Amino acid sequence: MSAIQANPGQTVAFTAQLTTSAGTPRANVHVLFNATLNFNGQTQLLNSTYVIPASAFTDSQGKAQVNVTVPSDTLIGSTIAVEASTQSIWPQRYVDITDPATQDLIGIGTSY
Repeated sequence: MSAIQANPGQTVAFTAQLTTSAGTPRANVHVLFNATLNFNGQTQLLNSTYVIPASAFTDSQGKAQVNVTVPSDTLIGSTIAVEASTQSIWPQRYVDITDPATQDLIGIGTSY
């Protein structure tokens, strides 16, 4: 972890990198990002206005990037904690479309 100084209204890019235990990059992993603004013990989750994108897939190097914008009304002395996470298993959803004029099945996931 490292600290970066930023001013209100400034956007900072953060990169998460996923690797196997052997150090091999993990491509196509779905990563979720969130950021919390902290000041004097008060914590506020930043929404999608400030955290873009909220999720991303890692590239061939196992990297996913998020841009976090410091809210313009942030007080001096505040901190923003950025977190990247993923699930070990992502649900796969299959939707049956019964209208014969459309496609029979839409699959969301990596396999059917």
